[in-house]
Amino acid sequence: MAQWEKRPPGHDHRVEVADDTRVTELYLKAVDQFGSDEPAVRLGGVHALDRLGREHPEHRQVIVNLWCSYLRMTNPQPTNPGPNDAPEPPRETTVSSEEQHVQTTIAELLTARLRDPRPHAERNPRITPPPVTPTFWGPLDIDLSNTRLPAVDLSDCWIATATFTNTTFTTDARFRGTVFTDDAGFGGAVFTGYAGFGGAIFTDGVWFGGAVFTGYAGFDGAVFTGGASFAEAVFIGRAGFVEAVFTGGAWFGSAVFTDDAAFGGTVVTGRTWFNAAVFTGHAWFVGATFTGRADFSGAVFTGGAGFIGAVFTGGAGFGGAMFTGRAAGFGEAIFTDDAGFDTAVFTDNASTDGLMLLWQDPETETAAAEDAVGG
Repeated sequence: MAQWEKRPPGHDHRVEVADDTRVTELYLKAVDQFGSDEPAVRLGGVHALDRLGREHPEHRQVIVNLWCSYLRMTNPQPTNPGPNDAPEPPRETTVSSEEQHVQTTIAELLTARLRDPRPHAERNPRITPPPVTPTFWGPLDIDLSNTRLPAVDLSDCWIATATFTNTTFTTDARFRGTVFTDDAGFGGAVFTGYAGFGGAIFTDGVWFGGAVFTGYAGFDGAVFTGGASFAEAVFIGRAGFVEAVFTGGAWFGSAVFTDDAAFGGTVVTGRTWFNAAVFTGHAWFVGATFTGRADFSGAVFTGGAGFIGAVFTGGAGFGGAMFTGRAAGFGEAIFTDDAGFDTAVFTDNASTDGLMLLWQDPETETAAAEDAVGG
């Protein structure tokens, strides 16, 4: 039987074709406006695309792609020419107020279409996005890589794949309570103001490798259910990971913390790497729990280190670590697997009151604890 014969009685194929043609015409007109040389016409195109997306869900990802592409093209990162390349010509840095209005409108619409519309009390547990409506389109992919990004507040949004690789956030970056349902890439990003990721949920892998945080980096209460990499990241301001949860492993190898770093109450159920990390402020791991192996080999602590009440159930390695600042506190810490402090250096007091090495025999536990930190 032919496909058209299976359609319900009263179905008019001509009406369907006419509707598709109308949508295509609306889309092409909106895109044409969006590409105009006149900011006012471009602004009209932005709103026309939004109206189209509200009425036709199948176009929403394409519309978001267009909006993101516009922000990338109008705010590109400077390229780094090679030794044999001609210098890049100076870019026009002055942006008219009309053009700023276009960019601000795009940013506001991105937020409005991806932000969870439910009251906060109805969002827990945040494992299922709210129903898609004409005003809530998420979660959708966002690609704002290699961009000098103007102000964008994506707090409480639902984002699928997030690509912010090599992006510079020229103002505060707000992702508080945001849910990332797929990979999130912030590798090489530069945060020039506050970086707010408190309470964010990353359900797949996330990369902050090589990122630079010049202001406060707030990840307090964030949840990472895939692998999370902050390898070689630089934290110039304070870093907060208080009560963050990592269930897929946490990589901080060779990261640099030049101010206080707070990991109090953090839980890592996969493996943890802080090998060769540098802490020049106070490193605070009070009450943290590591159920996989925790590797702090070669880490440098010049501003004091606090591991009071921390629990290590999967083994811990501090071989070659250097504690050159204020006292290193391991009081009441618990190690239920091997703990290696071979060649570690403590230049100040190391507090081990109540330290428990539970893989040792009771007779040798106290001696091993003192030996571990050179007591």
